[in-house]
Amino acid sequence: EIRSRAIRFSKDWENVSNEDAEAKSFLDGFFDVFGISRRRLATFEKRVKKINNKDGFIDLLWKGQILVEMKSISVPPLGCGNGGLDWNIVRPMIENGLSVEPKSLNRKVV
Repeated sequence: EIRSRAIRFSKDWENVSNEDAEAKSFLDGFFDVFGISRRRLATFEKRVKKINNKDGFIDLLWKGQILVEMKSISVPPLGCGNGGLDWNIVRPMIENGLSVEPKSLNRKVV
């Protein structure tokens, strides 16, 4: 049953790219894949204190289990061409940057 819900979820979301408009619906759907009510376990927009001592918000927090901070990303070559950059130079920089994991991160990141 989880497998069929996961396949349906991935198909429903495969072409969605607007994080601001869809983040909460996406996360509710993600929890539903596992038959879990997000409202029972996790909180949207949890207020936190940042390193610089300013207030910030975490997109979703299930205390002790998962922290979700969603970000939209536009990866070249389309963005690269619009900015007049060379994809052959930019691509290795992006791949290198995305392959680095913080050593202190020991929880699941979605």
